[in-house]
Amino acid sequence: MNPVMLAAIGLALIALVALCFGAGDHWFFGLLALASLTGGNAEIYQDHQLSALGLLLLGTLLAGISLRAVFAARRARQDDA
Repeated sequence: MNPVMLAAIGLALIALVALCFGAGDHWFFGLLALASLTGGNAEIYQDHQLSALGLLLLGTLLAGISLRAVFAARRARQDDA
């Protein structure tokens, strides 16, 4: 297996473990986005265009969700103050 794909799988596992230990949504989705983008880069390297496109689009979507979670957490902190 490609070492870059192993790194992507490792990042996804770190995201799951972080979620189990109470990490915020923005950390979870951010790490999953990084894992998806890393996996997409591994697929591009192996010339698998469709799976690379899917992983890169998933990574972009997850990065957007992570950014939205950051803003929601910031808004919640401001409302509490």
